[in-house]
Amino acid sequence: MFFCILSLALTHYVCSNYKSDTGTCSAHFIREETLKLFVLQRIFDVTAMFFDDIQSFQNVVYQQRFAEAEKAVKRQKKELEQARKRIAGLDRIFKRIYEDDINGTISHERFLKPSAEYEAEQQALTEFVKAEQAAVDTSRKVLRRSL
Repeated sequence: MFFCILSLALTHYVCSNYKSDTGTCSAHFIREETLKLFVLQRIFDVTAMFFDDIQSFQNVVYQQRFAEAEKAVKRQKKELEQARKRIAGLDRIFKRIYEDDINGTISHERFLKPSAEYEAEQQALTEFVKAEQAAVDTSRKVLRRSL
């Protein structure tokens, strides 16, 4: 959202998609006063919920944090899977350039440069996978204990 001032009485926010002229949005906006009222009302609602029923408030906060933690674990698992696929892909690539070196398709010097780069990348990915797997395992244990 972009903040716009036409006059002191007409301050408002305009949708950033409309303002950037991407064509995905029509002209729409919200006045600053209206936005302030919505935000204040939400603050009052949450505060009232806290004072009226603290147990319910704690449950809502717990559920939100649990959902965020689950999303983080899912994201970590996805990154792990991508890293493992890349490691397998590097193995295949290395095997091909090794065969090309043996067959004489490429020179030995030409083989050495990419093989060193691939090995360094694979080593970094392997270390990343170990660290990320440990983080995922720890997160799973914490999530299981909190159930």
